[in-house]
Amino acid sequence: MSTTIDLGKLRFNWVGEWASNTQYESNDLVRHGGDVFVYIYGLKTSGQVTTNATYWALVQEGLSWKGEYAAATAYKPHEVVHHANNAYVNILEEPSAGNAPPNATYWQLLATGIKFEGEYNNSTAYQVDDIVYYGANTFICTANSSGGNLPTDTAYWGTFSHGLAWEGIYANATAYQKDDVVTYGANVYIAKLDTTGNLPTDTAKWDTLTSGIRYTAAWNTAKADYKISDVATYGGSAFICVADNPTAGSDPVTNSAQWDALTSGVQWEGVWAAGSTYEKDDIVSFGASTFIATANPTVGSDPLANAAHWDPLAVGIRSLGVWATSTAYAIDDIVSYGGQSFRALVTHSSSVFATELASNNWIKFTGGFDWKGAWTTTTAYKVNDIVNSGGSVYIVTADHTSTSFSSDSAHWSTFANSGTDVGLTITSHGDILYRGASAAAALNAGTSGQVLTTKGPNANPVWKNAAGATIAKYLINS
Repeated sequence: MSTTIDLGKLRFNWVGEWASNTQYESNDLVRHGGDVFVYIYGLKTSGQVTTNATYWALVQEGLSWKGEYAAATAYKPHEVVHHANNAYVNILEEPSAGNAPPNATYWQLLATGIKFEGEYNNSTAYQVDDIVYYGANTFICTANSSGGNLPTDTAYWGTFSHGLAWEGIYANATAYQKDDVVTYGANVYIAKLDTTGNLPTDTAKWDTLTSGIRYTAAWNTAKADYKISDVATYGGSAFICVADNPTAGSDPVTNSAQWDALTSGVQWEGVWAAGSTYEKDDIVSFGASTFIATANPTVGSDPLANAAHWDPLAVGIRSLGVWATSTAYAIDDIVSYGGQSFRALVTHSSSVFATELASNNWIKFTGGFDWKGAWTTTTAYKVNDIVNSGGSVYIVTADHTSTSFSSDSAHWSTFANSGTDVGLTITSHGDILYRGASAAAALNAGTSGQVLTTKGPNANPVWKNAAGATIAKYLINS
């Protein structure tokens, strides 16, 4: 459908897009490519291209945007397409299809640009001025690539911007790119080039970005992946790893080639136990004393028996109460046995005290007595036990279990003889107690006025009347 454009005495007829099969007449206006032409020939014709000045005159030169270049499309003059991040304008009349920019015969560069394509993909075809991420950096394509040309290939790519890409903890199976940043042990490393399976300690592939230390708790004999600058405690000290993956099971004390001492200290481990593994600078109690390990001690070898690996730290005594059988005693342990106390001279397990005493396992520490009260049968008595029997007091002279007092007489010694019960001997007010021929005796009170008179040695005292009597020179106290 045509449209008449009336400009007074000038009239133009807008026909639209030029077509080779359309008959045009004078003052017809058409668009061809990006330009506008007017038909100037006197007769109607068809098939005359707009570049033929006999039939057409250029009214206005312009550009027509056609979007992304398509190989199957035949483009007209001054039509503009987008291709490989740039804008191109067609410069030939009816160029044949398939002549892609930047073919200078058909196209003229109108404007340059770039296109961000995201993370580099090895299977993607890239065009000039495509921009991709690769590792920490961005790269711009400088030559069309059908794929498989890494951004580090300078024949196809140029560096657009530099950066760092944080990749977290190093993994040996991960493919890293230049400027990737990882942690490995206590340190942070930056990749110098693309690398896979090369530890960050490989200075040909990595640079140290920052150095630090990483605490990994107590040294573990089974752990085989310690890293440089890892810190582990061993005994009372701390050690820093100076080699990746030090020999498993080789402790920091003996493996000085792969560990350095960081701090020295001691560690309290409590009572020494035969089945425990101890380390240098561990402190234990053994018996009454404490000991410090000077090297890694042999398991099961106590501090007294293993003087090569233990030094005494503090020497003392330990009171363990009453001696008992089947008990582990250590040197300087103190026990009571009977009324006495004893100090252990050797480390041993108890069995029979008398045997141990005879073997010099014990030495008397303090003497004394142990009051057991009234003697009884089937009782285990010990030396220096004190019992009461029949009014007398006895001391045990040998360990034994009682049967009868008379049968056990060989094991007793008199400690104090029985006396006389005064209350049974003198029963009346005023009676006087005196020693008779064989025992204590009572002298009943005399009558008023009588005096106490002695008859000399081996004779009992008597009361006599005062008249004619010898006045006693001595008064007997009751």
